[in-house]
Amino acid sequence: MADTEADLDKPSASAAPATSQLEDLASRLAVSHFASRRPGIPLLDRVEAQEALLREAYEYHLQESEAQGVLTHAAEWLLDNFYLVQQAARQIGEDMPKGYYRRLPKLDASPLEGCPRIYALAQELVRYGQGRIDLDRVTRFVRTYQRFTRLTMGELWALPTMLRLATLDLLTQAIVQGVGLE
Repeated sequence: MADTEADLDKPSASAAPATSQLEDLASRLAVSHFASRRPGIPLLDRVEAQEALLREAYEYHLQESEAQGVLTHAAEWLLDNFYLVQQAARQIGEDMPKGYYRRLPKLDASPLEGCPRIYALAQELVRYGQGRIDLDRVTRFVRTYQRFTRLTMGELWALPTMLRLATLDLLTQAIVQGVGLE
């Protein structure tokens, strides 16, 4: 059965109370999110800009390591794992074609207005876990959210990509602040 715009925001009367902080967060978000199918902001365009900032940080730390030889743990991590960052950015672009992205329900009247609702959920999950994501946490969060507000099949398919994007956002913020590239 296809979701109508009205169905996107319909809370379920039979939803059980949340039993953990994570589930409480999911239920609060579910009742506060209002979504529509109107065009949103081009969130995916940020991926290239983030990758460029991370490359700049990588090159900065590479020069520092050659000049001084002493690096912070974060700088060492970036030098060792930059190829994974590039791979994640590339995969976001491959897994989320613009036409598919346009069809995702976007948030209305929230700090992330115009962003896909599923991106807002991914951001909260990444923030809640401080960058650590596990299947149990994601499953509990999504199940609790859907007790109040159903997600579309497209949103569920987009969740892994949006988790990657939210993780890239968090990584970019941390590294840019650490290097002072803003």
